[in-house]
Amino acid sequence: MSQQNTARTELGLEFEYKWRVDDLVGDSDPTRLETADPLLVRWIDAAAAPIGAETARLYTLVQSGLHFDTADGLLSRNGLNLRALINYGALKGTGWMVLKETVRWCAGRREALEFGEMMPHDAFSQRLRSKACAPIARLHERLLHEGQLELAPFVKLVQRRRKMTLQLPTGFPLPISLDTVEFWPTGDAGEPRYHWWFEAEVNTSDARAIEALDVFAETISRTLGREPDVRTKPDILAESLRPAAAAR
Repeated sequence: MSQQNTARTELGLEFEYKWRVDDLVGDSDPTRLETADPLLVRWIDAAAAPIGAETARLYTLVQSGLHFDTADGLLSRNGLNLRALINYGALKGTGWMVLKETVRWCAGRREALEFGEMMPHDAFSQRLRSKACAPIARLHERLLHEGQLELAPFVKLVQRRRKMTLQLPTGFPLPISLDTVEFWPTGDAGEPRYHWWFEAEVNTSDARAIEALDVFAETISRTLGREPDVRTKPDILAESLRPAAAAR
């Protein structure tokens, strides 16, 4: 995200590709992503060379959170994802409320806006009901909804991200990551499930950066032997938690 207005509120623009890679990571440990580094580095090197990108060090980020929707899936049907994210480490005790809005899909590339607000953990419930919260205000604006939205969490998760930021010859960064999402239905204390994704994105509408991203994605698709996902992570997680409904 690029910061706008205050240190608490951010507006971001994303052009991104994602590939689900559960079946490609072998015996890699989803709680220790560095175990997948040899595989990840091979994928990165294969796709970075054609665009002349400089590689950098890998590092790990961890966040936990909740995804929200209405009982009838109103947000999902309108290309909207609302989540509350909890920080660790130096920012422990704070988190983000983030609304991600799909603008369009273009040959596997998702173009999206992000509206985020930083807040203490104990403010999530109150801000979820407040139109003074930037993501919630945008949600109502986008849905043309005047009344109170009955939002509830449908999945809780821990996302671990093994990340590298490539540097393009044009000077733009191209962040890539290998993510594991450990998830449960809300209220379920049972065994977690895991999904793996490889992701690449740019956060600018500059045509040179988007072209480099597209070339990178073409190479990754050939390397992985599959096309990018054309559904969002929350939609895939929700489907994973409804196996019987998905089979019908």
